[in-house]
Amino acid sequence: MIRMNTNRLKELRKNAGLSQQELAGRLGIAASTMGMYEQGRRKPDYDTLIRLALIFHVTTDYLLGLEHPEAEWRKSEEELLEQLVKRDMSAASSRLASEEERRALMEELRAAVDSVLEKSCAAGLQEKNEA
Repeated sequence: MIRMNTNRLKELRKNAGLSQQELAGRLGIAASTMGMYEQGRRKPDYDTLIRLALIFHVTTDYLLGLEHPEAEWRKSEEELLEQLVKRDMSAASSRLASEEERRALMEELRAAVDSVLEKSCAAGLQEKNEA
């Protein structure tokens, strides 16, 4: 049986600056349930595991301890964001933007990707609940 890597979950939560209560609120579960996930006393269901992966920008395999944190898909995501920034910057101006502007654009792109992923996940959960 595959078990969730509780150390990774706790580390990801702390690195994101979230309390168990805050993360539980984002997941729509009780804080005590979140605590049990981190203690290994309870396992998240499939939908919760997917939402955790989306929140922390990791794969479900990583949460389950089956994958190294620097997975290829993550590197590809960063490369794609860099390409988008470069294309957008060159289209907007022939001069290179400041590092601060570049970082701001990267954060905007990440927020947009996060929003799309969260909406996609929510739509998938709604379809499942309606079935």
